Amino acid sequence: MPAAEVIGRPDTLKIRKIPLWSLRLAAALASTAGLVFRGRRRSAVMLQWMIWSDTHDAVAPACGNQRLHDVYCAKRDAGLRNSNDVGG
Repeated sequence: MPAAEVIGRPDTLKIRKIPLWSLRLAAALASTAGLVFRGRRRSAVMLQWMIWSDTHDAVAPACGNQRLHDVYCAKRDAGLRNSNDVGG
């Protein structure tokens, strides 16, 4: 369950899938453009990082026993308690 649902708002974040070949093509074009235009070097580096992060597993080992949903709910409930205490 996304954090937006915990606080009762609609989830407006839409995650789209981008084919890896298109990132590689864009990185190659940005690298080539970076030879001529200095500003394109950053674009090439960012695209190369996106490719690396898409192709390498960077998930940490599981530890603990709390779920993220439970943490969100606890923070929401603590915020509601604090707002009620201030008003009365």
